[in-house]
Amino acid sequence: MLNKTLQITKYNVKGFKNIVENYNIVNIQNICNSNFTDNKIKSIDNEPLEMTYGWADFEDNYGTQFNNIIADINTYSVIKASMRIDIKKIDKHILKAKVYERIQSAKLANISNVEDDSFYDSKEYRQEIIDEVYDTMLIYTKATPKAIPVIIFPDTETLWFGSTSAKFNEYFVDLFNKTFECMPIPEIPYQKTNRPKDIDVADQYNNYAQIGYDFCKYMYYASITSNVDINFELGNKIVLANITEDKIQEKFTITGSEYDTFTTNKIIADGAEIIEIGLIFNYPEYSIPIYIKAKDMNYSGVKTLKQEDDEAGFIIKIETISELLDDIDKYFNDFLKQYENWEEINNKIIADLSGSPF
Repeated sequence: MLNKTLQITKYNVKGFKNIVENYNIVNIQNICNSNFTDNKIKSIDNEPLEMTYGWADFEDNYGTQFNNIIADINTYSVIKASMRIDIKKIDKHILKAKVYERIQSAKLANISNVEDDSFYDSKEYRQEIIDEVYDTMLIYTKATPKAIPVIIFPDTETLWFGSTSAKFNEYFVDLFNKTFECMPIPEIPYQKTNRPKDIDVADQYNNYAQIGYDFCKYMYYASITSNVDINFELGNKIVLANITEDKIQEKFTITGSEYDTFTTNKIIADGAEIIEIGLIFNYPEYSIPIYIKAKDMNYSGVKTLKQEDDEAGFIIKIETISELLDDIDKYFNDFLKQYENWEEINNKIIADLSGSPF
């Protein structure tokens, strides 16, 4: 039985082993415990703050201690923790009513001792009252916590963060870098290429930005031709787009009963890129669906074997999909070995898609 989808962003953390002088899992555990404690989440209750984030224990998101941060996943010893985000939400309708009440009271009492009460209707005065009321409401509003699992693989200097939200990932990168002075880099396709090491990161991305789209086309072609030994098949969704100067001009989403391979082939042959592809990976005891987004190679829609929705369940889910992500890496590396001849390969794919419904 499959559970609800699991969102994951994978990062490389090169240099993570260097946070200790003599690398071993015990030394890593000790330094992580200390650094997590130094950067743990701090309460913003009774404070005029909207949001904060910091580390929390993997299992006890509200505790002040970090217990049992080591776990075993397959053949790896891993570090486990959570990034907790506390957010206060202010009701805009209540804020508006309180601001109106404050301004009307100020007018009646003429608290600023002005001759013309239009002063109280000015934009500047209104903004001043909004800020005061907003800060007061923040003080009396309780924060809503959200804990996101983090699994660090010290041996491979990689980690998995349990969210694909751009904002949450931005907070996480900031927190991790502040904690360990080690910048997490999202694992996106261009990083695996044999690119020159001395060019700017932005130039690297521009030079290899196309590679994610090409990989998705490669996977699509493999799934409908079975010309290679694969353990995956097409899922129930594919998103195509005409892209000009890195901007999507027209998008086509084909799902479920609408899935028509002949039509899809025609759209791709006419020049559309695959910006997202759904695949199903098959294993002896279960199958796992996944969506691959071409631009940044984020994975989403992963459904794992049914487990409890707690931290222990997350560990088991990670164990379940580790083989899946290893397989995707294997196919991507096989793809990279052929990428120098991609123009020739792509021409063949386009010719085949133009002439055959498979």
